[in-house]
Amino acid sequence: MKKCVCILLVLFSCLCGCGKVVSGTRTFDTFRVKYRLPAGLTYDSAAAEWESGYLTRETFERLYARPDGSSEWEDIESCVIFLGASLDVTYEMGIFVCLDRAKAEEVAKMCYQRIDIIRSVRSYTDAGPAEDAIVKIYGTTVVLFVLPDNEKAERVMDRIL
Repeated sequence: MKKCVCILLVLFSCLCGCGKVVSGTRTFDTFRVKYRLPAGLTYDSAAAEWESGYLTRETFERLYARPDGSSEWEDIESCVIFLGASLDVTYEMGIFVCLDRAKAEEVAKMCYQRIDIIRSVRSYTDAGPAEDAIVKIYGTTVVLFVLPDNEKAERVMDRIL
């Protein structure tokens, strides 16, 4: 009888964990089912080298390097970056799962710098979505929205995370 109770307790604790494990890939996959993204490319730090969308450190740093050339790569456990494929309008989204809350705050600063860069290209493309861009921290996860409807994207992510 004690053995049955122990087994049931273990099964129950597995099914009803205290918190959810956040994965950049899983979060992005759930998000894109609920929010229609424009055409674009997706880069994933969890992708294998031979898979489409493999995110290298070099690609990450081309997008998110600080002015001094350093980046937050070491502070991130996993990330997914979406880049819109339109030549007319700039769209971007990033989901960054960080090592801890302090690192998440640094990554959020990196995202604000990225928004400034996107806004600076407005003479080449419509950077309108960057005018109301959103950076939000959910525990240790940082999300950057530069999408057609940033407020709707935020509401969708609020339900996911």
